[in-house]
Amino acid sequence: LPHEWIPGGRAVARALLRRCDGVIFHSRHVMTRAAVLGCRSPSAVARVPLLIGGREAEGRPLPELMEAWQRGARLFVCAGHVRKYKGLGILAAAWRRAAPADDALLVVAGERLGARRDLRALRQLGTQIRIIPRYLDEGELTWLLRHAEAVFLPYVAASQSGLLPAAMRLACHVVVSNAGGLSEETSGGRAANLTIVPAGDIDAMAASIRQLSMRPVSREESHPD
Repeated sequence: LPHEWIPGGRAVARALLRRCDGVIFHSRHVMTRAAVLGCRSPSAVARVPLLIGGREAEGRPLPELMEAWQRGARLFVCAGHVRKYKGLGILAAAWRRAAPADDALLVVAGERLGARRDLRALRQLGTQIRIIPRYLDEGELTWLLRHAEAVFLPYVAASQSGLLPAAMRLACHVVVSNAGGLSEETSGGRAANLTIVPAGDIDAMAASIRQLSMRPVSREESHPD
């Protein structure tokens, strides 16, 4: 099912699933949801992470960020399509509550597909927010993740995220909610550069922002694989 409600979406999904000879799912979370809709065919689960960039590739800098980057801003990133279910309102409230240092810059980058109320809340952060409402190609996304002090995935609902494995490989740290099937991608939360927070928990997200913004991180520090 799509994350946002559309007329007839559930009926179409139910009709399709009942006619399938087999189904491959990205996560067990989605497989469970499909069973509720009436999927009775043999099925399999496939983990298909997004492979983006290489260790040697620095990517291509975003022109919208170069001035701030050159004057020493530390980038805290939320990237991907701007959608309501991605929890940007939670992130905005947590950032305000955490009151990070002046050199911390929250970057929200990606094509806008709704979430107007969340974007209004983000813009109220003033000089500590940079919204880049456009598509980022692979080179730009690689650079942004590689130079991020932290990447946030504050989803309130999710089946899986293609960005999560790339962020875990390239960014200094990743903060992700336990919404939907995301926990299946985090290897039980054992990675040193990973923090898992309850979905929709503003206090937990704020605590992570506060801790990460106070941590001294050198730009020459190597990023985890």
